[in-house]
Amino acid sequence: MRLSLTKRIKENYNYMNKLILFFILLSTSSVNAQDYNPLVKEGAIWVISYIDDYGIDNYNAFKIESDTIVNNISYQKVYNSQVEPISGQTEFRFINKSLFGLIRETGKQVFLIKNENYIFLSGDCPLGEESLIYDFNLEIGDTIDLCNTMYFEDDPLIINEIETRIEFDIVSKIFSYSEFYGDGYLIE
Repeated sequence: MRLSLTKRIKENYNYMNKLILFFILLSTSSVNAQDYNPLVKEGAIWVISYIDDYGIDNYNAFKIESDTIVNNISYQKVYNSQVEPISGQTEFRFINKSLFGLIRETGKQVFLIKNENYIFLSGDCPLGEESLIYDFNLEIGDTIDLCNTMYFEDDPLIINEIETRIEFDIVSKIFSYSEFYGDGYLIE
């Protein structure tokens, strides 16, 4: 009787260990990882607002409208428009429209061929040449080398944290870095 009781305790102990291991594996595998949400999509619009040197609110919209081929590579056309808010609505009135550039995305990297300058994307992104503007493959410790980020050569931008949080009501991956002027981040 004693032998069978000891055997049962061992069996139950092994069963409980397996059950605990199963629940640990189940709980870690059910953690939701953020699916990658491509930046380059036809119809996508970004509205940027800023106050100029004279204290006037300015609004610009960038919209992806159609595709084109350059050197056998497919790009989406990005148009820049001055916009003004329509009173009492969440919509904007588009005033001017010009081809800002061509954009493409490959393997979580976003490339731009800039056609015209813009106040927030002047940096080192040359006109008429393809430049890397976002890289969502970065890991902690990687140096950011994007034409639309400004940094000093002796003070490079290095990813110091990657986290998931809600930005603009969307679960987003955030790449944080420190720079001379404070902390910055890229939103995937």
